[in-house]
Amino acid sequence: MKIAIPVWGDTVSTVLDFSNLLEVVCLESKQVASRERVPFAEPTIIGKASKLKGLGVDLVICGALSLPMYRMIMAAGISVMPFLRGTVDEVLEAYCSNILPDERFTLPGYDRAGWYHGHGGGRRGGRGRGRGRGRMMKGW
Repeated sequence: MKIAIPVWGDTVSTVLDFSNLLEVVCLESKQVASRERVPFAEPTIIGKASKLKGLGVDLVICGALSLPMYRMIMAAGISVMPFLRGTVDEVLEAYCSNILPDERFTLPGYDRAGWYHGHGGGRRGGRGRGRGRGRMMKGW
């Protein structure tokens, strides 16, 4: 499995849309087989989604992201675990230990149900009635 984590220094970047660097991690049996930092300076969300697809990424673990960015990544067949924070090593270790999502790694003010319902999946959005949460949060 190949995971991409947008980084700022040694932490998960706050907003994926504006991140310029990825940590790409290859896992084998939940163990890190390799890691590398890859430039992620594409100027559009289409370019960023294409870059992720071209790298063969299966999962993006990230902080906040826009709904259009989320949809582009999902359309590329890549799963997303959004609204996480912490050092890259802590978040990666938590993922490998099957403890993500965990409150200590969740961005402040994040309400998973609120994010979903506020972006077209519930009463306020008016679209997407009947779609299950699993469709929106593939892999989570």
